[in-house]
Amino acid sequence: MWASSLALNHILTVGKGGAWSCHPIEHELSAYYDLTHGQGLAIITPAWMKYVLNSQTEKRFAGYAEKVWGIPKDKFQEMVK
Repeated sequence: MWASSLALNHILTVGKGGAWSCHPIEHELSAYYDLTHGQGLAIITPAWMKYVLNSQTEKRFAGYAEKVWGIPKDKFQEMVK
């Protein structure tokens, strides 16, 4: 509950910009279909990531791949080419 409260109130992102635009898009999806928020994000996020991946965002995605999934940056760069 504490982690959810921090996330809902954006306490951890104060002073930082955010670019997680698929998150509000999912709210629209689950409003029309019988999906949980997590299911909707699982559907939307891969397509969104592919759509926004470019030379400007590649470094951020490479960092995400390394920190969250343990994929080395050089391996990530091979995967997206």
